[in-house]
Parts: sequence; structure tokens; C-alpha cells
Amino acid sequence: RYHQDGIMFDLNSPEAFEEIFWKVKLNNKYIKKKVLERKEINDNILDDFEKYINLLSKESKIYLSKNNNNILRFQELSKIRNSNIFILIRDPYNHCNSLLKQHLNFIDQQKEDEFVLEYMNSLGHYEFGKNQKSFFEINQYENKLDLLFWFYECKKNYEYIFKEFEKINKKNIFFITYEGLCENKDIFFSKINELYNIKIEDCQNNLKNKNKSKNEQNYLNNKQELIQECYELYNKIKKISLI
Repeated sequence: RYHQDGIMFDLNSPEAFEEIFWKVKLNNKYIKKKVLERKEINDNILDDFEKYINLLSKESKIYLSKNNNNILRFQELSKIRNSNIFILIRDPYNHCNSLLKQHLNFIDQQKEDEFVLEYMNSLGHYEFGKNQKSFFEINQYENKLDLLFWFYECKKNYEYIFKEFEKINKKNIFFITYEGLCENKDIFFSKINELYNIKIEDCQNNLKNKNKSKNEQNYLNNKQELIQECYELYNKIKKISLI
């Protein structure tokens, strides 16, 4: 796929058009010049989304959504009947380094092919590239090629998720650490089996952990307050994570 992360797709692969539902229902009002804002989702819209899910899943299959923009509305999504929400977190340095890498990757692709930018805009995805938009508020760091820009994104988003999780106190929201998933994928598979009564065929190979080793993280030696805050939040969430 465009992320160049080893995941392959073809013409039979499902595509993520879900965000178009929210663009239509919210009249694009959450999409601003530099940010994506949180908008309250009323019960009527949430009911329509359940109908949308049922149309696609025919009420007999599992509807799986991978949508980064759901950070804007996971409180309401947690109200959907029989729903479960899995939120993946990662060691902040490696998380931010990966985000910057993807940002540069999509800038290059959008320069080579304008359709890539047009396509991402039409789908409502602004995580990376020439039209990148931050969640909730404008980033304090203007230079998106500076790793600190992505540390601020990480800190802001982890902080929001953690506070909202504590506030709504839902038992159908699960945190998963990237590191834990790589090391203990069977625990995650077991939870999926428990929730959905399905058997996941165990992949024979362990999931490859692509995190840089600690001695390569020279960037962290400056002990900046922002970086420390990111790790404090990560460790808080890690304590309540499934793995």
C-alpha cells in the first residue's frame, strides 16, 4: 500500500470509505483549514451510522473499522450495541518517528501524483502529506519536518484519549501497546475469540517489532519537557492496557 509498510492490497481488498459518512452527516463542519475538530454526534446520526453498518455487514458479519479520525468520536461509538474499541499506542519516540516518516513519504507521493492528495482529501484523511491537519487544536510547533511537531501531536492525542477514557468509564474500550502486541499476540487473539466467538488462525511468525533500540534513541537525551510528558502519558495508558 502507499504507506510502504509491507501490507499488500489488490482490487479485491476493502477500501476505507467510512469517513465519507461523517463528512456528509456533519456537513464537513469538523474539517477546518489546519485542524479536525471534535463535534458532538447526536443520537439520530449515531442511529444512522448503525444502519450504515448493518447495510454493509448484513447484520450477520463483523464490521471492522480502522479509522484514525474516530479519535474525534470514540465516546459516541462506544455506545453502539455490541461494539468494542481497540486503541493502539506505541513507544512515543518510535511512534513519532514513524509518523514523520509517513508524512515525508506521502509528501513525495503527492508531488509525483496529484491524485494521491485529491484522493486523501476526498476520503477525509489528513494524517500526513501536503494537506496534513492536526486533531483538536493547532500544533504549537509549525515545522512538520521537526520531530517535536509529532511529539506534540502524540502528547495531545494521548492526553485526550486518556482523559476521555476515564470520564466515560466504558468496559468495551481496550488499549493495546504496539510492543505488547508484537511480544504477546496470543493474548490479543484470545480476547478477540472471547468477544466474537471466532477462532483466529495463529500466524506462525511473531509480529516484527520495528522499534529502534534504546541506544539508538539519542534524540531523547535532551530530556525536553514535551518528550517527558509523552512518556508519562504512554506509561499511564500502558498500565491499563490489555497487553
